Amino acid sequence: MNQKKKEIELALKWALEYLVTNNHSSIINHNKITETSYSVVYKITTSKNTFYLKQTPPELSTEPQTLIYLHEKGCNNIPTIIAENKELSCFFNDLLW
Repeated sequence: MNQKKKEIELALKWALEYLVTNNHSSIINHNKITETSYSVVYKITTSKNTFYLKQTPPELSTEPQTLIYLHEKGCNNIPTIIAENKELSCFFNDLLW
C-alpha cells in the first residue's frame, strides 16, 4: 500500500473514532465522494448528522483556518469545522463545499 493510501486510511479512522467518541453517535455509512491529486473527500453519515472529511497535502492545510476566519466574519454558507488533525492534514465539517 502506498503512503498516500495509508494517510487517507489514517485520516478516515481518526474521523470515525472522533465522531463516535465526541459526538456520541454511531456511524451508519462512509464513502469517498472525490479524490484528486490534491485532496480526498469522504461523506460520513452518523445517526445524528452527515459530515465531510477532507484531507489535503500539508502545503494546502490552511483551508480549515480560512474557513474558520470566514465563518467568524459572518460569511454565509461556510462549513463549520468540527475537528482538525494537523498531523494528518485533514479536517471535517458539517456542510459540503
